[in-house]
Amino acid sequence: MKRKTILSAIAAVVVCCVIPCILMSCDWVPYFGNKASWGVQLIGNYELWHLGNHNSVIVIANEDSSKGETVVPTEVYAVCLNDEYIFVEREQAPPLGITLPGYGSEPHGEFTYYIINATTDEVFGPLDSGEFEKKCAELDATLPETWTPVEELRTGDETGSETDEG
Repeated sequence: MKRKTILSAIAAVVVCCVIPCILMSCDWVPYFGNKASWGVQLIGNYELWHLGNHNSVIVIANEDSSKGETVVPTEVYAVCLNDEYIFVEREQAPPLGITLPGYGSEPHGEFTYYIINATTDEVFGPLDSGEFEKKCAELDATLPETWTPVEELRTGDETGSETDEG
């Protein structure tokens, strides 16, 4: 009986302390403090925040970029901009949060798409590729020809100036 109690206590420590520490060190819990490791202003108050590893989100940021409301959740893979719209390509996360080797640097899964009208703050998505093309036609928005992967945005050369969030 005493052995069972000791094993239960060890299991409780592992579940309550060790596993969360491991997950946090791997950036699996990106929202503590709502801080990004880096960010890029897109159009207006819309910013892409890179939260670590492959976790990037699109937010509407407040004036000093210290907080933001998530518009497109994690796994943003690439973006394309014009004067009115932000087009977002978002990779579906692996099942059950499993990290695949090289995940985030090369696409491994299915994509969903979002269209953000930066003028009216309307967000359309998630959309599959067919729905995305139909919605672009409906909005009379030119389909993006070139997608810029998130990692290339860090330089600030593609879509706007880099903002240091960390």
